[in-house]
Amino acid sequence: MKATPIYIFSGERSLPVANLQATALLESGFRRVAIVCPRGVAPSEELSLGTVGEDRNIPEIIYDEDVRDFSAIVGLLDGLPEKRGWYKQQFLKLLVVKNASEDVVILDGDTIFKPSVVREMINGALFVNNENVYRYRSFNTLLELRTTDFERSFVANGMFVPRAVGGLLSIELCRRVINEKRGRPDLDFSEYQFVGALRRAMGKYSKIKTLRLFRRADLLAISPDQYLTKLCHSQYDALAFEYGHQRSTIRALAAKLLFAVGYSW
Repeated sequence: MKATPIYIFSGERSLPVANLQATALLESGFRRVAIVCPRGVAPSEELSLGTVGEDRNIPEIIYDEDVRDFSAIVGLLDGLPEKRGWYKQQFLKLLVVKNASEDVVILDGDTIFKPSVVREMINGALFVNNENVYRYRSFNTLLELRTTDFERSFVANGMFVPRAVGGLLSIELCRRVINEKRGRPDLDFSEYQFVGALRRAMGKYSKIKTLRLFRRADLLAISPDQYLTKLCHSQYDALAFEYGHQRSTIRALAAKLLFAVGYSW
C-alpha cells in the first residue's frame, strides 16, 4: 500500500518545531513527509530540496510559492483588512489538499504530535477538542449539508483528509469564505473545522476522539531538543508552541502547573 503523504505547514519561526516533527515521523517509519514553507525561509542542513520518495530519511521542502494556484489565493486576500497571513496559511492547506490526487495528512508546523497519534489520524480517527465553535457557525452555509455537527471543535492542529473530501475543495470556496468574512468580521473560518465537519457529514471517519493538546508549550521555557522528550513523557497527544501568548512569570508558572496535572490549556 502506498504511504500517505504528510504535509507540515511552517513559517520561519516555527521551522525548528516543524523540523523536529518531520524527523520524529521519519524515524517512526513514515516515509513521505514534506515541510511547506515560504521561499524566504532557509531550510536547516537536515532538510533537502527535491521530490519526496518512499525511501528518503529527510523531508521534502515545498515552497508556498510553488503550490499550484497560490498566486490566486494571494490575490483573494488583497482586500481583507486583517488576518491576511492567517487566512493565507489556511487556504494554502486547502490548496495542497485540493491539488493532491490521494489521501493526505496536514499538520501545523508549530505543533508536535506523537507519531502514534498521526497513525491514528491515517487510520480514520477524527480528533476534536472543547474549543468554542461559535465564531465558525456562519460557514456551515458553505458546506450545504444539513447533517453537519458544529457543536464540536475539529480545530486540532492536524487532520487526515481523504481524497473524497479534498476533491470538494476549490478556489471558489476560498472566495466565498472571504466574502462571508467581509460581511461578518466577528466570525472566523477554520480549515480544520470546515474539513472536519465535512468528513463527519460524509461519514469519512472511523471514530471521533478527543485530542489532548497543550497549546501553551511556548510558556514552558524548554529548549527545542527537549520538546519530543517532554511530549513522550507527558499525558498529552500533542504540544503546540503558539508564540502569540502573553508572557509573564505568573503565566509561566501556571503553564508548568497545568502541564504537570495534564490540563489541556
